[in-house]
Amino acid sequence: MKKLTIAILFAAAILTGGEVLFRSDFNAGTDGWRGWSVSYPVDVAVCRDAEIGESVLVLTVPDTGWNTPMRDFESALTVASTTVIRFRIKTECDGDFELNLFDRTEDAEYSLLFPVKAGEWVTVQKYLFKAGYKRGGSPGAPNDGLLGDRLCGIQIAS
Repeated sequence: MKKLTIAILFAAAILTGGEVLFRSDFNAGTDGWRGWSVSYPVDVAVCRDAEIGESVLVLTVPDTGWNTPMRDFESALTVASTTVIRFRIKTECDGDFELNLFDRTEDAEYSLLFPVKAGEWVTVQKYLFKAGYKRGGSPGAPNDGLLGDRLCGIQIAS
């Protein structure tokens, strides 16, 4: 069974003393997060993690296939040069994971890679404007990066 545990500390926050654009808090439930898998439904639950003493989102699938947390934003967030995403993640597998970013402006998908180590909490912090183009896009859209574009959701792909 492939199990993915994720604790979101901050998501899409501006670190220049500006406002927090989005923040997940699992003390009151899943906070709009859901799971996606090709082969099986993803079991999504919230539990208290003894190691860090926080409520965390736990996603489980009964095989070794995809197990990806996803979150849509109620209103799109504008990506600035100072917009970062920050979260902690713990998984049962080593490797490179991918943060997929859904660009409403271009109707395209951008991505950022990050490494994880099995059984360890890893803190990920990335500037969103540095994401590379992945796929999609409206006809005529320049696919010129996320800077200035409206972000409507994220996915963490294992």
